[in-house]
Amino acid sequence: MNDIKSYQGYVNLDLMDHDKHPSMDNFLKIMEDLFVEGNLNNEQVFMFMRTLIRKADNKKVRAFLETNEERSNLMQDVMDYGWITEDGEFTEHCKTELHKMGFEGYENI
Repeated sequence: MNDIKSYQGYVNLDLMDHDKHPSMDNFLKIMEDLFVEGNLNNEQVFMFMRTLIRKADNKKVRAFLETNEERSNLMQDVMDYGWITEDGEFTEHCKTELHKMGFEGYENI
């Protein structure tokens, strides 16, 4: 995993979570590229899925999910398996597992 690209994932997620990212298209392209290249760690993947769930009503996110079946299925799986709620919140199970893996940044978001 490329550390610089990994940090890029955190920056993009933070901007989007705080409604400061300049473009949904740009956000989705960057995050998809980082995901495919393997530059997102477990925490970032869950954060990405959480953002997709929270922004699912957005036209661009809906179009992204409709044309990207793998991401759409993954988003549904994280909800079905109890990692993230339908409202886009991490479950206690998810928080516990992320903590066990050494991730703690999600607690501040």
